[in-house]
Amino acid sequence: MSSAGTGTAPLRRATTAALMIPAIAAALIFVVAVVTSQVAIGIAERSQRALLERLGDVYLDGLSALTLPYVLAGDARGLEEALRRMKTYHEGVRDMRIVVRGTDGTVLAQTARDGLGPGIPPQLGATHAGNAGGPADRYWIQRPLAEGNRLLAVLSA
Repeated sequence: MSSAGTGTAPLRRATTAALMIPAIAAALIFVVAVVTSQVAIGIAERSQRALLERLGDVYLDGLSALTLPYVLAGDARGLEEALRRMKTYHEGVRDMRIVVRGTDGTVLAQTARDGLGPGIPPQLGATHAGNAGGPADRYWIQRPLAEGNRLLAVLSA
């Protein structure tokens, strides 16, 4: 009887080991898959953010070229009209609001899509930084409007 009892113990250990090894392997595969997925998502997110920032920079190139002459001339009415015309074009980027502020923060001109209430862009240092309390899928992009080393205004869209 004692020999039968000792024979089942190694069998149980062998069965337990046979089940543990695949379970540990499955757990390791799961952990590696989760970590790899998180790394891939992080890389894709950074890539999307960089692409969005580049698109914003290209968009601001055009807006800067449009608005700078009016800012230099001090023509607030012409600037307001130029921004109104700008919002009629939205083949690639559909801006929701465009704001041109003076160096002291006063609004020189602005325009917004219908149905949008007033919105205040974040400070200039927050370029590409986010939505300043707005919807999570919208972001402010900004650029200083300067002539030489002299800051004239801040363009926000």
